[in-house]
Amino acid sequence: MADETGFLQRLVAFLKLPEGTTEAEVFDQLGQLVEKTATAAVELAADLTPDPAKYVPIEAVADLMRDRNEGRASQNEERAKAKVKDALAGGYISPAMTGWATALCTQDEASFDTFMAKSVPPFAHLMRPSHMTGGPPDFSTKRPGVSQSPIAASVCSQLGLKPGVLEE
Repeated sequence: MADETGFLQRLVAFLKLPEGTTEAEVFDQLGQLVEKTATAAVELAADLTPDPAKYVPIEAVADLMRDRNEGRASQNEERAKAKVKDALAGGYISPAMTGWATALCTQDEASFDTFMAKSVPPFAHLMRPSHMTGGPPDFSTKRPGVSQSPIAASVCSQLGLKPGVLEE
């Protein structure tokens, strides 16, 4: 009996009930607490139930992410092609290296940028336009003192050129 009385006193103290509360009153108080807890659990569960109007189906999100990734991939590819084109024009890579450079720039743009920063343009001389001084030779004028041979005249007539264009 002493053990049950000690337990009842601990319950009274735990529930913050006044001293002298009977066993029936303690159990009524416990029943009310259980009921409140059950009601709160139901309300909490209702709050945790997702509202379909507030959420998007996973398929729509997957489609959105796929479109976003495709758009980024095409932007990255265009940027890589532009960088490779500039590297080719600057003589940093040869035409044979464009495939490698495009793949590197598409996969790891930072590595390509590092390559460009540390490289010298070994092919720059191949990319510069050639400037001829004086222009191409002019065959339309005849040099003084030189006459056209019958073979040259025949070649001119076969090619539809003016007589005297070819000189020996």
